[in-house]
Amino acid sequence: MRRILFKDLKVPLIFSLILLPPLLWFWSRKNTTELFPVAVFVQLSFTFIVTVLGVMLNEQYEDVHNGYRFYQILPLKRLEVTGLKFLVPVLVLAVLGLVNRVLYTGFPVGREALRIADTITAVFSVVVLLICAGIFLLVTALGYTRFIQLTSGLIALGVFAGFLAARLLKTDMVSLARFSEKLEKWLVSGDPVPFLVACLALYTALFFMAARMETR
Repeated sequence: MRRILFKDLKVPLIFSLILLPPLLWFWSRKNTTELFPVAVFVQLSFTFIVTVLGVMLNEQYEDVHNGYRFYQILPLKRLEVTGLKFLVPVLVLAVLGLVNRVLYTGFPVGREALRIADTITAVFSVVVLLICAGIFLLVTALGYTRFIQLTSGLIALGVFAGFLAARLLKTDMVSLARFSEKLEKWLVSGDPVPFLVACLALYTALFFMAARMETR
């Protein structure tokens, strides 16, 4: 069990060790108030890439080496293996969240800005958790190769739909601006706790769903 956990943590750890030090060095030299929103955006983007890419590469490794079939030979329950798979993104997001929080305190901003950054980080993290759970479920249901084929098609379709929507909705920028204002207001002054609780409950439900599925 411990070896499986360490194996899956190895990929995000390597990415973090390669990409995080240059980022931390850059922000330590450019920690002005004006750059704080940019720093939050960049660090969350980094967190997304490390977490999601780590999950996908780990699933690719299992597919290439028939990892799940090997686990069936071992005295391990499906629930235990799935639990480890769902635990890895939680650990990665928790560690990177703490790293980002320490980084943010180096900027000359007040407590209110840090509180907003914490809220954005928490909301972003639970959304990433759900994305990771969705990846694991799709890989389990379809197999890794078919999952890649499906997601590649959906990404291409999404890019096309994005360009099309940008042209069709060019005259509806007012509605988009209103939505952005409501989202910003909720993040700044709203209470995200119900949203966070609902997302974590859904993540738990997806875990039990994945534990009952047969691996392809």
